[in-house]
Amino acid sequence: MNNQKIYSGLFILIITLIFNPIYAQYKKYPADISVGVQGGITGSMVYFKPAISQTYTTGYEGGLIFRYISEKNLGIQTELNFTQKGWGETGFARQMDYVEIPFMTHLYFGKKTRMFINLGPKAGFFLDDRITLNDLTVQKYRHSTPVFNKLDYGFTGGFGLYTHIKKQIFQLETRASFSMSNFFQDDLAGIYDNSNYMNLSVKLGWLFKIK
Repeated sequence: MNNQKIYSGLFILIITLIFNPIYAQYKKYPADISVGVQGGITGSMVYFKPAISQTYTTGYEGGLIFRYISEKNLGIQTELNFTQKGWGETGFARQMDYVEIPFMTHLYFGKKTRMFINLGPKAGFFLDDRITLNDLTVQKYRHSTPVFNKLDYGFTGGFGLYTHIKKQIFQLETRASFSMSNFFQDDLAGIYDNSNYMNLSVKLGWLFKIK
């Protein structure tokens, strides 16, 4: 059994364990609903196996937020984001664009001003890519080979702080993400056993409480 099948099975199992109890809470408690927007910067690398020498490449991330607080200190949060991923090398950088949907447990502590933790699975779909820097004299497989697996999935988690001003919510969050899917071909026809994204992001958000 290859790594991709193991990762897929683990991904489905963890989703089931996380969201069965959350769904029960969702049906039991009255709603506290907020919607809003967010945006910020990302830094990303790729877990290649065999490993390569690389650096972070920067990009942007932004989109829509939906937050449902199901009881004290507990809720769910889902988002629809445009996010940029990729990696850099000396004289080279490749950037990939994705539309991404995380679905997370939302834990918070405090009243008007709150510390919070978001944690859960995410799924994304590849849109486009570009070479942003290319001064290499030798081209490698990874530099120009098209993305093979356009569906990206994995896990994301972050922490931050937000405050309420009447019905508005202003927040700052730092988040890390790890993809469990490989974007390059990982069978005998491919070169890399692993090609998984690793991302860090810092984002500002503005939400409006609707219920």
